[in-house]
Amino acid sequence: MFALERVKKIKEILLEYKHVDINTLCSLLSVSIATVRRDLDKLEEEGFLIKTHGGAILNDTGESEVQLCNFDDPFIEEKVQIGIIASEMVENNDIIFIGSGNTCLQIAKSIKDKRNVTVVTNNINIVLELASCRNTNVIMPGGDLEVVDNCLGMVGQYTLNNIEKMFINKSFITVDGISLEYGYTVNSREQAALCRLLISNSNETVLVANYSKFGKRAFTQIGPIDLFKKVITNVQLANEYKEYYFDNGIKLFTTYEENRKD
Repeated sequence: MFALERVKKIKEILLEYKHVDINTLCSLLSVSIATVRRDLDKLEEEGFLIKTHGGAILNDTGESEVQLCNFDDPFIEEKVQIGIIASEMVENNDIIFIGSGNTCLQIAKSIKDKRNVTVVTNNINIVLELASCRNTNVIMPGGDLEVVDNCLGMVGQYTLNNIEKMFINKSFITVDGISLEYGYTVNSREQAALCRLLISNSNETVLVANYSKFGKRAFTQIGPIDLFKKVITNVQLANEYKEYYFDNGIKLFTTYEENRKD
């Protein structure tokens, strides 16, 4: 593949998925890491993307500053509601994992009244949120920095190696896409590997995702639609998913009708 074709393909991927890792680009483009890095350097000079450790993110604003806030999230109310429901599943003395993304951040904001909870997380935003909470023990496994939608997280082999040694009561995981045909998908292969490890190392794994994630497919599959036995989302969820979960014995938790946005 010629350089112009590679650059065009990288732009298409970033415009659709907003971020990508180097290993994924190497596989898709059938080129070396050095070649991908040169292409990313060129696109960063043009202001199209921002390089991160192990990958790149789309430069939507032309600025590299990361804002640790809700950044006018159109689904923030739905995510707050999900966080409240998820927090009700957390008990005193639990050891839990809370994953990446803003939905998971809302869980952290809602568990501050719990006692002696140990939170394992790769989400730096959650670490900052719980830093002053004396009732909570926070463990961060370390790894490579990943920046997605103004959320800072740690991924990579170092992260996996450390979490592999941990046994967790409950893991709360979010995804980028959910469909009946393709199951649960994320935009990063490293995130997919982390999710699979958490499923195997947790007594219980809960999927948290606002209703806009349904009917979409992201880059890499974590597993089929029956992978999670508990799902928390919003009342706006399409009936076909509600029926599937009911028919297959998957526990579905949704927000109340009166909280629904018009």
